[in-house]
Amino acid sequence: MIFFRPVLLLAAVSAVLLLVSCQDDEKDTTTVAVETTITTVVPCVDAPDSNCDQLKDQCNDEKWAPLLKKFCPATCNLCPGATTAVPVTQTPNCVDSASNCANWAARGYCTNSFYHCEDRIKYCQKSCKLCNGCPK
Repeated sequence: MIFFRPVLLLAAVSAVLLLVSCQDDEKDTTTVAVETTITTVVPCVDAPDSNCDQLKDQCNDEKWAPLLKKFCPATCNLCPGATTAVPVTQTPNCVDSASNCANWAARGYCTNSFYHCEDRIKYCQKSCKLCNGCPK
């Protein structure tokens, strides 16, 4: 029986090596599927010669909405995917009391939560498009 022990031991070691070899082969042949999604963004621009800069005060007027959406989407923030406010008709007494409102609005005054809505109405009601009050 002493003669057969090394042969059995050699057979057991060979079986373990074969098992490890098969497991390594499985790892080498593993395939991973990768899915890629490509999104094309269409540029949102105003129509040429549409004078959108002169019409920007009408962006929230319901009467002008269809035309402005077609010709001035960038100026009026009406691009597909853009977050827009519900159109609001401006009141006749809607004015800015501060002379720098256009500049402040361009720098984020109207959207910065640091400034209270009541203060924005007091100083830059027209530029911040708050003619009908603070949003609820």
